[in-house]
Amino acid sequence: MKLASARQILTEKGWLSVQEESLRARILQRGVLIRLEPGDTLYRVGDPPGGIYGLAQGAVSASISPFGGAPRPAHVWGLGHWMGEGCFLSRGPRRVGVQALVASWALHVPLEALDLIERDDPTIVRRVSQILLMNLDMLIRAWHEHQLSDHEGRIAASLCRLFSPETPK
Repeated sequence: MKLASARQILTEKGWLSVQEESLRARILQRGVLIRLEPGDTLYRVGDPPGGIYGLAQGAVSASISPFGGAPRPAHVWGLGHWMGEGCFLSRGPRRVGVQALVASWALHVPLEALDLIERDDPTIVRRVSQILLMNLDMLIRAWHEHQLSDHEGRIAASLCRLFSPETPK
């Protein structure tokens, strides 16, 4: 994948697509395209703070391990999804682990680049918080679907969430 193609995809889909042109341009300018092979780890729970990632191609698995337990798969993210926002907002360690399921390409915007953008545009904090809210919406949707009493309904709802990650209106 070429950088220009990744930029185009991330401009058209996901969090970055709903941002103002000026922020979109600054994010894309500072982003570095990285390739992930199946099984590659982007980051693990507890890793030190880092930047954000926009998935331009492929799919990654998000895993959680609350209270120090063994990591468990929590969700699959696909094209246009952004992740890693917690470290920018909190400066704390990673709360989620991310691993490539298939060959994937992601645009990485390092923490230092986000800090430079923030110097010129303090609204980036509010804008990056939108990634957090999108992920929270997905978590609420998954929790709600998990409460379905019918196991076939739970499976169907999970599959729908994977193939249509946007929260229904």
